[in-house]
Amino acid sequence: MKQVCIVLFALLLGACAKDPEPQESTDPPPVFEFEKSEVKKALRSQLTEVKSWNRLYSDLRFGDTLASFYAKRNYRPIWVLGLRKGDHSVLYKLGECRYEGLERSLYDFDTLADLSSQLKTLEYDDLYRTMAWLEMKISDHLLSYHRDRVIGRTEPDSIFKSGYTLPRRVYPEFDLMGILDHKHFQRQLTWNTHREEEYAQYMDLLRTYYQAIDSGVDWFTIDTTGIRKIEPGDTTDIMPAVLNKLYLMGLASAEEVMLADSQRYTRAVKSVIDSAQKRFGLLSDGIIGRKTLDLINTSLQDRIEQIAATMERIRWFVIDDEPPYIQVNLPGFELELHHPDSIQRMRVCIGKARPPSYNSAYEKYLETGKWWDRPRDFETPQVASRVHYLVVNPTWTVPKSIVTREMYHQMKRDSFYLRENGYVVYYKGKELNPDTINWRKFNPNKLPFTIVQQAGEANALGKVKFIFPNPFQVYLHDTPQRSKFERSERAVSHGCVRVQEPLELGEFLMMNHDDYDSDDFRILMGYEPEDEDRLEEYDPEDTTAEIQPLDSTTIIRLNKPVPVYFLYKTVWFDEEGEVEYRRDVYDKNKLIIEAMRKREIFKFKSDVKKAS
Repeated sequence: MKQVCIVLFALLLGACAKDPEPQESTDPPPVFEFEKSEVKKALRSQLTEVKSWNRLYSDLRFGDTLASFYAKRNYRPIWVLGLRKGDHSVLYKLGECRYEGLERSLYDFDTLADLSSQLKTLEYDDLYRTMAWLEMKISDHLLSYHRDRVIGRTEPDSIFKSGYTLPRRVYPEFDLMGILDHKHFQRQLTWNTHREEEYAQYMDLLRTYYQAIDSGVDWFTIDTTGIRKIEPGDTTDIMPAVLNKLYLMGLASAEEVMLADSQRYTRAVKSVIDSAQKRFGLLSDGIIGRKTLDLINTSLQDRIEQIAATMERIRWFVIDDEPPYIQVNLPGFELELHHPDSIQRMRVCIGKARPPSYNSAYEKYLETGKWWDRPRDFETPQVASRVHYLVVNPTWTVPKSIVTREMYHQMKRDSFYLRENGYVVYYKGKELNPDTINWRKFNPNKLPFTIVQQAGEANALGKVKFIFPNPFQVYLHDTPQRSKFERSERAVSHGCVRVQEPLELGEFLMMNHDDYDSDDFRILMGYEPEDEDRLEEYDPEDTTAEIQPLDSTTIIRLNKPVPVYFLYKTVWFDEEGEVEYRRDVYDKNKLIIEAMRKREIFKFKSDVKKAS
């Protein structure tokens, strides 16, 4: 037993005599040494190794251009070294794209910002690969944003097809690649920009709306289910919500919000509704109908998109002519006569909007190819041209589509319809008596006749039409249907533009005629001359008078054609700087916004050629 204890003691002593177990070192780990040269290597690898390049290129809009650009600078980075040190100025400017109506998602802003924030935590190969990828993406998106904000994100021809013939703006001094300079890129953004005051006003407006969104403001939607219209005196529980929404939209004061009755639409509130309706071009009758409800339920995003579409249009086209010129704003239903020192305005009627079924009907037409399957399209196009001449006391050759679809059944029912409304019928150039034609014998789609309405008070073109070359055969003209100008929305014609004050338009154009003056035009139109000496010689009732109005068709050719523009603006600023909004009567803004969001337009071969 004693021997066993000795052995155990010896073993324990031996164990205690062994070296102790190694302890974890208290020295600091080796510090990661950042090498700028490694960023260049990673960037070179991204741009020269096939697999890396193929992955990267599929996401780049200016891939070939950038590959050549970085090779020439020996793959020295522009942005990411500053980003790693906390200089985020390039991302800040890229994020400002939204103030020019361009969505941040188009330029992967959130992704770039997230990855940039990780540059201080990543190490070794992960860091260098990320920096190389970020460098290329930032340059590509900056080029993309620079091009989009100046030249346009989209192409109007691809959106509107043949319905848009305004000439594209040119930018001879635009420097695309100048943006790739860390020291001067902000200056480039200032130099290469739209300098129109209106464009800057839109930017300020968007900044205001985005600040509201960022601060949590919500233009809420009011549930109007089952409501067709609300008139003063009606019982309703939505008036507090209506006035609160108008307050958020800047259309009602805090004091006016307090006028709301929780159960009724009171007379006290009517003036607020009247004012809001007038501000947006609606009939200010105080009746809250469908259009007024749509206005009230406008969202902040709706407003932003409306402004974004308008800014894209400015990138496509602006009027660069000096007065005199004529401008028609289709959604505003208004014509402006731009004198050198003043502007005259008048109401107009434009073409009817396409019916909701238009797209499906047009698809059917494309399948059948039958012209009678082609749906009616009376929308007034966007054009730029010059008025070359006027026709006083015009005749009207009725388009076959109108004869077939609108007149045929009346002709069939009433054999005297054409004669009583001043129409003449021609067959192969020979005039026929329309009373003797049995219209039932003819297929309405194959009528062999030409129908012309004679000049006169009842003529659909009124007393005068103003002609300018365009592929749509539209023009400006007078009309006997004066009541249509009293409507708030005046999309009622077959495509041509009816003018409320044709006399003023004619007098304006006579400034560009060497032989006629405004009094000559007044006399031709059947109005008294303003010159007192000529007035003594004027008498429309006396056939022996020296000066009489003409009842025959007369063409007046201008010595210098006057520019005319049919534009589409649903947002603009008045003389006092107040913003005006109008309904998108033809739903054109929606098409622009949809096109601007598409990623498939991301590569522009023409840009690559220009840039390289």
